[in-house]
Amino acid sequence: MDNSDGTSVVDTYRTSYGMCFKVGENPIVDYVEKKISAITGYPIENGEGIQILRYRVGQEYRPHFDYFDPQYPGTQKEAKNNRVCTVLMYLNTPDSGGATVFPDANVEIAPKQGAALVFSYDTPTKDTLTLHGGAPVLEGEKWVATKWIRRNKY
Repeated sequence: MDNSDGTSVVDTYRTSYGMCFKVGENPIVDYVEKKISAITGYPIENGEGIQILRYRVGQEYRPHFDYFDPQYPGTQKEAKNNRVCTVLMYLNTPDSGGATVFPDANVEIAPKQGAALVFSYDTPTKDTLTLHGGAPVLEGEKWVATKWIRRNKY
């Protein structure tokens, strides 16, 4: 999203391929969303659709925040019902690389099939230490499913 006017833009921060499911789009998505709701304590209706991402060798997602910074004119509308939680589910284990990195917290999580990473950020500030990115895949592919959860019904 362009910070100045809110229009959709292709960014260079993410070089993966992706697609999105609608909330409850099929029985598998519905099942996963119910599990996420039980784990996080947020109602299903607060969630955006699950996004599936595929990273090939060399592809990455440079460090970013998942919330919308309300200081920018283009993100103020989204920030009124901001994202407050991210669920990142690892669908496979790449042969090498592809870690999820939190540079401000000095944390690196290796992707492992079947594992999930949940992190929340109640306020849209750097103090949450949720600046994160997906390190480049060095060998193989990395597949993840991401679910963003909003403060209120989305």
